[in-house]
Amino acid sequence: MLTLLTVCTVLAVLGTAHGGAYVLTPWVAHPEDPKLVKISMGGAGAYGLNADGDVYHRALAAGSAWEKVGESKLKEISVGGTEVYGVNTNDEVFKKVGDGPFEKIEGNLMQVSVSQKDHAWGIRSDLSVHQMIGGHWTDVGGVLQMVSIGASGVWGVDDYGDIFNRHGTHGGHETRGNGWKPVPGKLAWISSGDNIVWGVNPEGEVMYRLGVSKSNPQGDKWIYVDGHLAHLEAFHGHLVGLDFDGVIYTAEATWDESAVPAVSAKHNILDEQICGEFNVDIQPWVKLPYMVIADAGAAGHYAIDKQGKIWRSIDGVNGWAQEPDYDAFFVYVSVGKDVIWALDAIGHTFTQAPGDSTWTRHIPPLNEVMVQISISEYDAVWATSLEQSIYRWVGDYWQRVFGRAKVASVGPSGVWVITHNDDIYYRLGTRGIEPCVGLGWHLIQGKSKMITSGHNIVFSINSVDNVFRRVGINDANPTGTHWVHVEGKLSQVDVYKNELWGHDINMEVWSMRFACEQVA
Repeated sequence: MLTLLTVCTVLAVLGTAHGGAYVLTPWVAHPEDPKLVKISMGGAGAYGLNADGDVYHRALAAGSAWEKVGESKLKEISVGGTEVYGVNTNDEVFKKVGDGPFEKIEGNLMQVSVSQKDHAWGIRSDLSVHQMIGGHWTDVGGVLQMVSIGASGVWGVDDYGDIFNRHGTHGGHETRGNGWKPVPGKLAWISSGDNIVWGVNPEGEVMYRLGVSKSNPQGDKWIYVDGHLAHLEAFHGHLVGLDFDGVIYTAEATWDESAVPAVSAKHNILDEQICGEFNVDIQPWVKLPYMVIADAGAAGHYAIDKQGKIWRSIDGVNGWAQEPDYDAFFVYVSVGKDVIWALDAIGHTFTQAPGDSTWTRHIPPLNEVMVQISISEYDAVWATSLEQSIYRWVGDYWQRVFGRAKVASVGPSGVWVITHNDDIYYRLGTRGIEPCVGLGWHLIQGKSKMITSGHNIVFSINSVDNVFRRVGINDANPTGTHWVHVEGKLSQVDVYKNELWGHDINMEVWSMRFACEQVA
């Protein structure tokens, strides 16, 4: 039986090493104002939309009243320094400059955001992300539900509530940036301000991102403040939000160098999903009976039994439902966001969409038999063959990647592989969420027979089934610094966010959770 002890002392940091925090005045309700479903504020004033799509405007001067503007009907609105962008129910985009009317411009979006420098980004109905450059919407890559651009850069939330920051966009300049960086937490709404990012989670709790700066564009942690809102915008310390009934609320936020933010243990869970320069609390292993292989991803938890049949979790690790039978003996399963990959005993690869009842077989490369496959939580897929060739899936075929390995793992910490003599290599240029072939292989100290890439953390297993985690992985040092032993014995391992899954030498499946807390 596996046993596992805590590998480090967890520090419960309830304040901040930076010193200072934002202090809010009490929220003031304005039931006398029109009820709105969307609201935005910037140099061009405050704008809002009611449930019928009518546009309302209020000047920034104290005592100003909300007034209906024209006859435009919109479902989305965003206010910049001098420009206001809107989207109607047909996803047509409109722009208002100064005191002029809303005029239709090119493109189709379902959501739009404009900064105080009047730079605009938007999301199309297929969830692709676009930037307005030279009067044209340009696809910049990524899949998001909403986007916000401001002085703290471009931030977004996907349809799972996961949070992302666009690397290289801090300062709010007209730049494309160069990749999406995951940020811990779950949000329903996000707003990028001046060295501060505000968010509202699905429960309506309000928070801001502490420590956002040019040198630290993703910040350090989320700090919760009073309030219960569905939507929030900030402009020069002025906060305006909407509750779930459409009532407008306002507050003022000021920075106090002497204030210490109080972060509850519950709220610290937000930062458990990403590890880097962190203490890691390893929790007890839990045995999963009857299964021999298991994996977890954004699409759920899947496992394979001793008869080669695939099962899907319907209640954590306690309740499982068998997937529709298929004429194959499956030996490997890997779970992504919008697709599940599986491998049968003769090296054929299969895919299935979450909730679907059929498996689609994919033709392997000529004269190759696949023996191992890995999919990230953003559906990047890498695999290795019996001949130890390395491949990545590029949409409808397998692309050969230079080098040879017996194991490959793709995840937020990039692509890591194990060679025939247990050497460990990291694929340069693959860190992040966007699928990328990378630039070359970098040798990592140590030996391993199995490896898995997670959020700023990599787990490995050596030849005698000892488990290790890689310490010090971050943007500046994607290969980390050294390995730390984790008690327990496994033969195979996969990581998804703060969950670790694996099987031992007896083909018994185990799972455990780990929590990360930043060292003060």
